[in-house]
Amino acid sequence: MASFDVDHAYLRRTVGAPLTEAMDQLAILQPEDPVEFLGQYLLKHVANVETQEQLQLRRDQQQQSDVPSPLQHPTDSYAASTEEVNQQQLQWEKQQQEEQLMQTQLHREPSVSLVFHKFLQWLCTTLEAEEAYVGRKCTDPQGNSVVHFVASSRPQDSKVVDKFVTQPPDGEEDEARRDLGVTFDVFKEVAPVTEDGSPVLDAEGNPLPPASVKFVQVENVLRDPRVKFFGVPKLGALLTRAGQYKSYLHADVLNESNPEEPNVVEQSLVFSVDTPWVKHARSPRQRQSDFVASQRYSSLRSRKKSELCMKDFERGSSDEPILREFLVAFAAQVSVQEDNLATQLPPPAEGEEVSEVAQQQRTAKEAELRLAFLTPLLTSHIPTLSMASARVLPFKLLVLSTFAVALELLGYTHSKASLLRPTSLKDNSWHFEEVISGNERKMQDESFSRTLSPGAAATAHYNKAQQFKTQLLNLLGYKNRISIFCSSELMHWKAAVFDSKVLLFGSANWSVSGLTGRNIEYTVVFVGTLVHVFEAELERMYDLEDGTSQSKQFYRCREEDLLSL
Repeated sequence: MASFDVDHAYLRRTVGAPLTEAMDQLAILQPEDPVEFLGQYLLKHVANVETQEQLQLRRDQQQQSDVPSPLQHPTDSYAASTEEVNQQQLQWEKQQQEEQLMQTQLHREPSVSLVFHKFLQWLCTTLEAEEAYVGRKCTDPQGNSVVHFVASSRPQDSKVVDKFVTQPPDGEEDEARRDLGVTFDVFKEVAPVTEDGSPVLDAEGNPLPPASVKFVQVENVLRDPRVKFFGVPKLGALLTRAGQYKSYLHADVLNESNPEEPNVVEQSLVFSVDTPWVKHARSPRQRQSDFVASQRYSSLRSRKKSELCMKDFERGSSDEPILREFLVAFAAQVSVQEDNLATQLPPPAEGEEVSEVAQQQRTAKEAELRLAFLTPLLTSHIPTLSMASARVLPFKLLVLSTFAVALELLGYTHSKASLLRPTSLKDNSWHFEEVISGNERKMQDESFSRTLSPGAAATAHYNKAQQFKTQLLNLLGYKNRISIFCSSELMHWKAAVFDSKVLLFGSANWSVSGLTGRNIEYTVVFVGTLVHVFEAELERMYDLEDGTSQSKQFYRCREEDLLSL
C-alpha cells in the first residue's frame, strides 16, 4: 500500500498537470485517435521540459565557468540567459500561432482538394522540404491494394499526382519487390523487439502483438532501389506517415433509417515529405517526423469537416414528403425496367462462349431498350429531377454524367479525359473540370475532331455547348468546378454510331442504395436530341438575365454558405 501511495504521488507530481491540460485539449479538439493525441501531447510537453532543463544547465555551466565569470559580469550573464529564454519562448509561441492560423484557414477552405493543397504547401515551407504529397489507400478492380497520390504541394509540375503504388505481394523476394515502392511499408505491422532482437514481453510473459510502424524513413533515396519516384531521379530523403479518418464522401453515405447519422467509411491516407539531400545531407530529422505526425491531425480534421459539410450540402432537403414520394416512385420504375431487361435479354448460359459480334449486338440492343425507356422517363420529370439532382447524391450522379456525355458529344473539350476524368479508376471520386470559362479561352480547331459533323455544324455545336455548359454550372450553383462522388468505376468508354444516333456505352455499377437498397447496372446511353430537351428545360427553369428564378436564389444561398465555412 505504501508503494502504491508513493507511485501515486510521483505520477501526480510529474504528469498530473500536463495530463490535465492534455485531457482539456482532448475534449475540445476530439481527435480521431485520442490515445495517439495524448501521447503526442505528452511527448511535446517532455520536449519543452527538456529544452528548459538544457537552458538551465547552460546557465549553470556559464555561472561556474571563469570566462566570462558571472561574478565579474553578473548583469551581462543574466541578460544573455534571459534573452535566450525569451527567444525560445517567442519562437514556441510563434509556432503555436502559425499552427492555429493554419488550422483556421484549413477549416475555411471550400473544397476538399484545397484543404490538401493549402496544408501541403505549409508543410513544405515549415520543414524546408522540396515536395509533400498525399495518397489515398484504395482497391483496384482486381482487388489489389494501391495508394493513389491525389494531392501535392506542387500541383502544376508534380510527377507524383495521379500515380499509383501497388502493395507488394506477401512473401515476395526483395528483387521482385523493387519496382513496387516503399509506401506500403507504413501499413506493415511489426512485432516489437529488444535491442538484441528478442520479442518484447508483457507483464504475463507473452510477446506483445504486432503493431503498425509509426513512419517509414529512407535516408538516401538513391541507395534504395525501391524508391523510383515514378521514373524521375531525385536526391534526398523520404519520410512517410499514415493517417486514418472517417470519410463521408461515398455513395452510401445516406442513412435511410437514421438520416442524422450518416454512414461513414474508414479511409487511410499517406503523408509523404521529400527532403532535399543538398540541404540536409542526411535523413529527415526526428523533429520533422514528429511535426508531420502532429500536424496530420489538422489536415484530417479539416478534411473530415469539409466532407461533412459537403455531405449536408448534398443531402439538402431530400426529406421533403413530395420529393421523397417521387424518388420512391422513380426508383420503382427503374427497378421494373431492370427486371424487364433481364427478361428480354437473358444472359448467356454459364460456360457458353459468345462471339464479339454477338456481344456488340446484345449491347446495342440493350442500349436501344434503355434509351426507349429512359428518354421519356427523364424528359417527363426534368423539373423534379433537376431539384433532386442537387440534393440527392445518386441522382446528381445520373444527371451530371448525362450532361457530361452531352458536352463531350458536342465537342466541348479537347479530349474526353480532360472533361470526364476519373481521378482514380480504383476509388469513388470523379472531377468534372471546367476547361473553358466564358470568353477567357477559345476552343481550337483541332478540338472538333469528336464533334458530330464538321464545318459550320461543328461551330454551331460548340456555341450550343458553351451555352449549355454555362446553364449547367449556374443551375448547380458552382462557378468553376463540379465534384461528383459516386461508387462507380467507369473502366471503358467508347463512342459508336447506331441507327443514326450517337450513343455512348459504358459499363458501370451505379450505387443507388439510398433509393432502392441495391445496385443497378446502367449502360449509360445518350442521344443527341435529348440535349436540346434538357437545354430548353434548363433555360426555362433558370433565367440568367433577370435573376428572378427561385432556384437561382436557392443555389446562390447554398454556395455562399458553403464558401463561408
